[in-house]
Amino acid sequence: MNKAKEFLLKNKKVVIPIAVVLLLLIVVAICFGVRSCTRKDAAEPLTVAQTDNTNAPAEANTATPEASQATSDNTGVNSTDPAVQTPATPDAGTTGSVANQSTGSSGTNSAQGASHQHTWKAHTAQKWVSNIVTVVDQPEKTEKYSIYRMYWYNTGKWEETRDPERFDEWYKSEQGGLYTIYHPYDKPEEDPLFLDYDQNGHPQYTNNHTIRGPYYDVTPAVTHEEDHGHYETYVDYYYCDCGARK
Repeated sequence: MNKAKEFLLKNKKVVIPIAVVLLLLIVVAICFGVRSCTRKDAAEPLTVAQTDNTNAPAEANTATPEASQATSDNTGVNSTDPAVQTPATPDAGTTGSVANQSTGSSGTNSAQGASHQHTWKAHTAQKWVSNIVTVVDQPEKTEKYSIYRMYWYNTGKWEETRDPERFDEWYKSEQGGLYTIYHPYDKPEEDPLFLDYDQNGHPQYTNNHTIRGPYYDVTPAVTHEEDHGHYETYVDYYYCDCGARK
């Protein structure tokens, strides 16, 4: 006993690791045994179920011939006749794709359009409103005048004029209105304007001048037309910020 103690004390650096390893091996062995027992216990009901299923065909054989025939017919329809096969149910991925296609952007836009309430704003423009007016460059002119007819004794001719100054010149001229004063005739018949004697024996003369009128000359106004219009603002349409118009 003492020798064993001495041996352990001298070789404790080697003995202790070996003891630890052995202890770990023992623990692993115990755990492995416990897990094996647990698996065996869990597998036993499966064995019973398999045993029960083994007997199932015998019980199924007791089914009525009509049920067996119906089962046989249904199986034949599903497996051999393509025209009457039950349509395959699309998987979740396919169904989702179809749904997404049917409710794509147009559906979304329709929903948004149905829920959107337009806020109409007035859009304005300008248009020219004409106002044609007549501008007078030179106003209408009305001229009053008379026609003067006088006899020039030095030439023996009549003259007509509208010029009152010309008539005034004749009236004061020795060759015109004053001629008989400066050059009296010895006999009435010598006067170039003598006509005849009246019933009383008085000589009759043509008047050496006449004044006719007044007359009026109207000179039309000189005009042109101008457009004195203006721009007028009006509403040409209504719009919404979403792009709609009315």
